[in-house]
Amino acid sequence: LEKVGTALTNSEEILEKVEAGKRLFVKIDDADLAILEHGQLVPATITTTMGDKESVDCIPVGNNVKLAIGSILTELGKPVPGNGIIELVGNDKVTVTYTDSHTSDMEFNKPRTKEITVVGNAVVEITDGSFQDTLRGAVLGKVVNVQIKDADMDRTDNADTIQALMGVYRRKKASEIEEEIADIVAKGEIEIPPGTDPAVFLMQGDDPHIQRFKEVDSVNIILTEVPVQKPNYKAPTEDADATVSGETGDQGEAGAEAPENETEEKPLGPQDNSLHTGVFRATVSLEKSEEGNPEDFVLQGLPSDTIRVVYNDEINMSATPIFHEAEAQCIEGNLGGVRVTQTEIEDPELRLQTQLKTANALTNIGNHYKEFGLQDKANLKYEEALIIAEETAKEAQKLGGAILENTYVQLWDIYQALGNMRLAGAMSARLMREFPNSGFVDDAILSQAEVAKESGNLAEAITLYGNLMRLQESSLRSEGQYGIAVCYELMAENASPNQSSALYERAFDAYQKVFDQFPESGRVGDAVAKMANFYYKKKDYQRAIDVFENVIQDHPDANFLDVILFNYGRCLYRVGQKGQARRQFDRLIGDFPESKLAGEAKRISDALAKAGF
Repeated sequence: LEKVGTALTNSEEILEKVEAGKRLFVKIDDADLAILEHGQLVPATITTTMGDKESVDCIPVGNNVKLAIGSILTELGKPVPGNGIIELVGNDKVTVTYTDSHTSDMEFNKPRTKEITVVGNAVVEITDGSFQDTLRGAVLGKVVNVQIKDADMDRTDNADTIQALMGVYRRKKASEIEEEIADIVAKGEIEIPPGTDPAVFLMQGDDPHIQRFKEVDSVNIILTEVPVQKPNYKAPTEDADATVSGETGDQGEAGAEAPENETEEKPLGPQDNSLHTGVFRATVSLEKSEEGNPEDFVLQGLPSDTIRVVYNDEINMSATPIFHEAEAQCIEGNLGGVRVTQTEIEDPELRLQTQLKTANALTNIGNHYKEFGLQDKANLKYEEALIIAEETAKEAQKLGGAILENTYVQLWDIYQALGNMRLAGAMSARLMREFPNSGFVDDAILSQAEVAKESGNLAEAITLYGNLMRLQESSLRSEGQYGIAVCYELMAENASPNQSSALYERAFDAYQKVFDQFPESGRVGDAVAKMANFYYKKKDYQRAIDVFENVIQDHPDANFLDVILFNYGRCLYRVGQKGQARRQFDRLIGDFPESKLAGEAKRISDALAKAGF
């Protein structure tokens, strides 16, 4: 974490909630921690209102900093103090306590606490008879299986219950809708703007005045908590974070946040016969009938009617209640015959390899969605991949070797795809530490360097890029050299005038080394373009022209080709070759019409045309 510790100092939203089953992170912010010796741990205590009590050791993030971070697993269950897991129930409260040894008002050993609430984001499903697969159809004459997962409604050691509303809805006929529209218009209770079609106005929007479906039948259902086999992986959730302020020589701050996507094998503990799953189920009969009977506990409907389950999730990770829905269409016949729903692979390594391939495939699908601009769909695929990869990591810890190495690489790839460079950097550091001879080490070092550069730690980034350069067999050495040049250029942009000149020179030399040492690299075009820009800034226009012409001829796919054409045209103009300059501006306009420079290029080209060039 020393390589990515700066990211933890950023301001983050503090959510005073934790979802059972997710990892709880404890973060302590206290300036007194800067005096700790290397490797010294910072203790914190976590207690719950139901009687659990655990201690967690927080690790200082870097040297001479005021942050320490630790984590602990949580799950639904009966409290077992001291087993290394926080067992929670739905009406529980979690208290994080950190002892601030020295405060600014000269107090000693003052406890700093923060209380967070246990919640659960509900999931509503209409499922098959095994409650394994979500269905979009319900067969008339059979039962409808409803499953709701809601961790915060698991409140006792026995089977808890929750309520939901089920209804059957039928699309209205055109004549029925016309009658409703005519009735509303005749009564004049709703003002319809002049010139607007009443049907369009009354039926548009998220909450229209006229609904397209009518309710045929409805029942209130009671769902009972049931025992289930522990799932192989958990659904992702938002970070939960609780923060406690303290005083010091500075103020201490303890935080708890859950989760940042790390799994850990659960230690064995005493037998627990209580029921804590947060999974609730019920079945309701569905009969074929045109009219419903609200007095019985049976749903009546016809083919093509819609069954809807509505559940009010009053306590969740957001600030307000959420109404969750699940729908299925009424059909006649059968949903299908017997089929294989899961194939068990006995060999553990082969099974984990299969899971990794699945995670990799989901990541690639997400990448394709991202390329098409469908970021939400991409994120869903990345999260699916992350769930599988994390579960694989837990099992791979037992096997070690290549399967664990490949799991780290897959997790790192997913974190990068999600844009979480802090976790990507942490995973690459873990790969380097546990597999120093891995063939992915150069990728890991590059990832570390990119994280340092993005966080503004340019000196550290240059060191890491330099380490990459020393790996003689790596195909990424050109990326390291280019990264060094970029860092020096960024330093020059932020330096004082008397220092920036020397830094620009170092950046120029570094870009030139890309050209000299890695002539086959894909970075050559970009590096040479940067070199030409330096010549232009120095008003050495002829040398800049020579470099620009080489780039355009040898690297027509360079990333900055619009900038190259623009500056090439300016250099030609400066040396009096105005006709050729205009041709470069016109080429920019034609090839890169969406470039930010296209407008200025058009203005200059028009001026040159009026002047007869």
